[in-house]
Amino acid sequence: MQVILHTAMKTFEQIVQDSYNRYLEQLAKDLKVEVNDQSVKRYQKQVELITKLLEHGYRASEAPRITIQEALQSADASILFPRAISDTLLRGREPMMIGQTVLAKTIQVDNVRSFEFPVVGALRAFDIGETQEYPEQSPAFTRQFIEIKVTKSGLAFAISEEIIKDSMWDVLGYMIEAAGYALMRHKEEKIFNEAIAKAHPVYDNSVNDVNFWTHGMGADGKYNYTVHFDDLIDALGALVAHEYIPTDIVMHPLSWVVLAKDPILRAQFMHGGQIGQTVWRNMPTFDQSANLPWAINYVVTPFMPITLRSKITGHTGSGTAWPNPATLPDANISDILIVDRNNGILILQREPMSMDNFEDWRRDATMMKFKERYGVAALNQGRGMTVIKNVRLDTNYAPVVTIRQITPP
Repeated sequence: MQVILHTAMKTFEQIVQDSYNRYLEQLAKDLKVEVNDQSVKRYQKQVELITKLLEHGYRASEAPRITIQEALQSADASILFPRAISDTLLRGREPMMIGQTVLAKTIQVDNVRSFEFPVVGALRAFDIGETQEYPEQSPAFTRQFIEIKVTKSGLAFAISEEIIKDSMWDVLGYMIEAAGYALMRHKEEKIFNEAIAKAHPVYDNSVNDVNFWTHGMGADGKYNYTVHFDDLIDALGALVAHEYIPTDIVMHPLSWVVLAKDPILRAQFMHGGQIGQTVWRNMPTFDQSANLPWAINYVVTPFMPITLRSKITGHTGSGTAWPNPATLPDANISDILIVDRNNGILILQREPMSMDNFEDWRRDATMMKFKERYGVAALNQGRGMTVIKNVRLDTNYAPVVTIRQITPP
């Protein structure tokens, strides 16, 4: 056993060494010089210097006086600049892109344009008696599979001759970070578009079916198509019914305001779950996980879809309790997403954000091109997500306690 383990360890060490040798060979091919450990360290220091020059607030006295013109004209510019700029693109950014960093799983692949895999939830296990055969399960590849196609996203912009001649490293750094923001925003939009499209709709106020309408109530006692605490519980329960654990409630910032004004949620959150506690004695604490299981997070992101100042269409209401939504005042309309972050969205990443080239002979400018290659898909055909769609972002006046007068017979 020890001999086998020792052999396996040697094999792994050899794999690591071979990988490093291939890296040196590629680096030597790019730089067109002989490469060794010493030259690799020198190359990395050069990249770090350019990266620091692109940082905001980096004092010129802390670095050698290098002009952008000299850096671009150096023999190694085509290698050093793309590497340093890629490091700048991948810096941490605010506001946090929660779709990419929290709700989605990322798998790094090479030389893959599309990928198919069966739905995990398609298989079932059974109790097996003594001497009985194991029941064979088929993943039903023809129907229960997900395909992720890798696509390319990118943008380009020109750097003026003045920026290069005057060595405006800070301005160049701002422009590169702006390109990084643009690529990340684009990916975030694709993530949430996929999530909303594939999530299981529990309520949808735009369909012509009263069973799908939310139960928020206006001050007149009629339903006004806002969201109610019970609607949220139903959406959580639907996700649990699919055998997933809800971890995050995702909404637009304006949707969160509506939920915070809900009388039941407000009583839970701001009074620590104790309805009737005196508010004026002590300032209330805000506990966004109070009285809800699984320690669910409330995540706010501007990338959730929203329609500003509009009306719900698709039906004319039903009876006196459900008015025609066209007769209600205009309001913002949005969706609320409930996600199991471990089974929500998958990102198939082939190439991270990088700069391709910086040449433009048509004018006195340097063209910078940025790109990223990845694919986005919902796991398990969207079973790990539920959604409440087309919610009017208005105040819900549904009473916390209903008092009825009963006349004895």
